[in-house]
Amino acid sequence: MAANTVAVSLERESDYVIATWDNMIADSTGEAVDLPGYELVSAQAKGGAYDTSGEIDIEGSNDGSTYVVLPDNVDGSDVTFSADGIKAPGLQTRQYRPKTAANGSAGGVDVDIVAYFRPLR
Repeated sequence: MAANTVAVSLERESDYVIATWDNMIADSTGEAVDLPGYELVSAQAKGGAYDTSGEIDIEGSNDGSTYVVLPDNVDGSDVTFSADGIKAPGLQTRQYRPKTAANGSAGGVDVDIVAYFRPLR
């Protein structure tokens, strides 16, 4: 399983993080990004090729070893992409990562996650 490298951009003046995984291909797992204290707002898949079984899941974990596909905040379905799109994951976890299906030919897909810092009050 090939892990893609995570590029994280921080813009402190506006309190958000964009995590980007470039060129996700079939049977790969993006490196997890640690975002405690951040509220996940959206996940986007874009610019690639998908076939009928080439899906990309957005997964979350609280312990760094057990990952599950996150539910969509809008309709409760899994945050899974089989075409370009944007979804709103409905659970806050410590870590996030994209993972592609082993039995498909998703290729060249870029995944972005946007999260905003929410300080405790």
